[in-house]
Amino acid sequence: GTPTLGLRQALHGPAGECKLGRAAKQRTVRALSSPTEQHTFDVTIWPKNPVVVHGGSLWLNCSASCQETDARGSLETSLIKEKRDNGTGWAAFQLVNITEWAPTAECSFSCYGKHRSVHANITVYQIPEQVVLDPLPLMEVGKEYNLTCRVFSVAPVQNLTVTLHKGKEELYVKTFEDHSDNEASDVVVTHTIAARQDDHGEEVTCHAALDLRPEGPFLEKAAFIKVLKVLVSCNWLSGGKQLVPTQNHPCSLCSSDSFCFHLLVLL
Repeated sequence: GTPTLGLRQALHGPAGECKLGRAAKQRTVRALSSPTEQHTFDVTIWPKNPVVVHGGSLWLNCSASCQETDARGSLETSLIKEKRDNGTGWAAFQLVNITEWAPTAECSFSCYGKHRSVHANITVYQIPEQVVLDPLPLMEVGKEYNLTCRVFSVAPVQNLTVTLHKGKEELYVKTFEDHSDNEASDVVVTHTIAARQDDHGEEVTCHAALDLRPEGPFLEKAAFIKVLKVLVSCNWLSGGKQLVPTQNHPCSLCSSDSFCFHLLVLL
């Protein structure tokens, strides 16, 4: 039969909305808000871009914004894991004796049936074993000569800058951003100069800088200073006057229009 007025009022609200339908909608919302759908989380690793010296060790900390008490983190890597510490939503791992040149690490967490992970690329560096400036010949004014600097066993070369100096003057700067090898390598930098009379007695050196900032250190190493040996005009040495040979200027057969050897001691 036809529902009574009381039954119709029980089933329908003032605006004509069915209360049973509203209850069904509420059950649907609750079903969509199950723990699996509601709990999203992020995974982080710190340091994000770790830097370590070749053969050294470091700690990596994995954490997740998951509130599940049973959530545990793990770390996948080819490196040696010596120690571990962990708590709710975090785990720390010590990696030791790092001798690979481009290792990676993957931090993972499982939470409410979901799995998330994040990677870290580890930069392994090595300070140059040696920075050497090749011996310099006795120079003649006007002729060209090579200044050659050798940097031995440095990594990563991409972070290296080599600078040649003459006195306070910056002669040449070389960078290696396009270098692709991650292993320690030897680097040779050559710059050509034309000898001048006023180069007489100038100090020349080579400076290597390994810049790993902001995550790592800034490291510098320089070659031993060398002093230019120059074939100079006795007229130039004496300021326009005939130069008399002395212990300080051991020039033989000097005159205003001749040349002599001005021997300088290599430092």
